[in-house]
Amino acid sequence: MLSIRHAVTRNWFLKLFSILLAVLLWLTIASETNSVIVQTVPLEFRAIPRFMEIIGESATEVSLQLRGSSNLLNEISPADIAAVISLAGETPGEKNVQLTASSILTPFGVEVLRFDPPRVQFTLEQTLTRTIPVRPIVEGDPAEDFVVGTISVVPSTVNVVGPESIIGPLVTLPTTTVRIDGANQDVQDSVDLNVLNPLVRRESLSAYEVTVPINEIEVRDTFTIVIDPSLDPTIWMIEPTEVAVTIRGPKSRMADLDTSGIFFTVDTTVLTPGTQQVSPEIIGLLDPFAVEDVLPESVQVIVRSALQ
Repeated sequence: MLSIRHAVTRNWFLKLFSILLAVLLWLTIASETNSVIVQTVPLEFRAIPRFMEIIGESATEVSLQLRGSSNLLNEISPADIAAVISLAGETPGEKNVQLTASSILTPFGVEVLRFDPPRVQFTLEQTLTRTIPVRPIVEGDPAEDFVVGTISVVPSTVNVVGPESIIGPLVTLPTTTVRIDGANQDVQDSVDLNVLNPLVRRESLSAYEVTVPINEIEVRDTFTIVIDPSLDPTIWMIEPTEVAVTIRGPKSRMADLDTSGIFFTVDTTVLTPGTQQVSPEIIGLLDPFAVEDVLPESVQVIVRSALQ
């Protein structure tokens, strides 16, 4: 009997303090009120199959009604909560997924009362990689009497990656704009691609060099051109001795074109004794001028001697 009393009364102060502390803790917990808050968190897709992508989500966020102690809810942040959809083992196609309580990950002591939306619709697609031509975009007009030549861009193609339904129909990808207002010489500019759809991803972020040739407009004029004086008339008799030649060249230089050193000739290496029709050839015309037309289209050549 004494041993029982001794066991009860031994260190009675510490035992009483422990009981009082337990009661105080219980009263603190029991007196703490529960609260309800609404928290919005991003919708997270996990375990996405390799070479597949998600498009057309009906929701990207989930609104949650949470219940828990006031102290706990006051300290909670969106980083502590996750709304998760697992796509492990899924195949391509349209999906309609029901969110459940297990889809919402919360800290211990926090209860999920409601979530909105309750369902999420989206499409799971194959990832596609393609090489697409780059289309340079040029705006504005060059100076008077100048025109735009053949525009080029380097590199001329780009490798893009994205969902099959987005990448498949692409024909070209445009650059940002190059302006040529009032230009009277070639314009070169380093530009980027103007890709507005975030689902279209480039494998390389290199710049693109656009070259816009600016050429002076060309005009045409017709001149009378005589036969090459170096052709020996004792061997070759050519009729007519003059041809009408239409020459094309820059407008600013055409008025100063000197035709005194321009002649027409024939290819004597193909001639045989006798009479034949041969196309006249224009010699002595230098860049940037070019022959556009010759009349008549052929001349008569009489070979007077078999000696060439």
